[in-house]
Amino acid sequence: MPTIPTNVAIMPQPMSVGLENCKRHSLTIPIDFSIGLVYSLDLTAIQQQLPYFKTLQSMFVDNSANANAITITMNGTLQRIVIPAYGQAYLPILMIAAAVIQFSSASAVQISVQLLDFFLPPMVWSVNGNSPINPGGTLAVADAILDGTVSGGRINANAYGPTIQALTDASGTIAAGGTPQIAIPANASRTRWIISNPATATEALLIRIGGTTAGPITLLAGQTWDESGSSIVGDAVYVDGATTGHAFTAYYK
Repeated sequence: MPTIPTNVAIMPQPMSVGLENCKRHSLTIPIDFSIGLVYSLDLTAIQQQLPYFKTLQSMFVDNSANANAITITMNGTLQRIVIPAYGQAYLPILMIAAAVIQFSSASAVQISVQLLDFFLPPMVWSVNGNSPINPGGTLAVADAILDGTVSGGRINANAYGPTIQALTDASGTIAAGGTPQIAIPANASRTRWIISNPATATEALLIRIGGTTAGPITLLAGQTWDESGSSIVGDAVYVDGATTGHAFTAYYK
């Protein structure tokens, strides 16, 4: 397995960016897979010559000219990273003090890697559209259902409104003032009922549940009684008003 030269004197010189006391450094490592498809990079010599690389945290990998993926493995931590074909990436790395990094690929091409002594969040992208990672950062798929669902990096979705069960309209008027009458018939499977006293009413509307003499629920003008859920009862619901012709609205399901 070929090894990558680690004498900084024969490598591209490190680049420093930033203030003197807080510089960020980048060191470019060329790798020629035409000589061998697996390379080992021992960072010991680099760390001795460039002390700040003892805190190597990230790397940039340019695999844009490679029709095959690159696999990167860190010794000690056994971190394994795969860069897709025709892709580029910023990668945070996990390393031990005496780090050895292994690079492997199935293509005899040249790539470059930049070692960085500062953290960058992971990011992978395609350079020419041939990568499984699309230029916009979305993942290309070979699934007929997903291909039909995703367009332009977005999921195509149909908007379906909620299904609302039809309500039965039981609205009416008081047939005889002072005499309770059935507004909503008994139904043990009933799930909801609503009775309102119109805002234009000049008197109260009484609701009696289960019988004509049951204790009333009094609705003033503009008020509504709405019952639903597990506590609802299926008894008949009566309404009563003092004046014949008193209008009310009622619905149930």
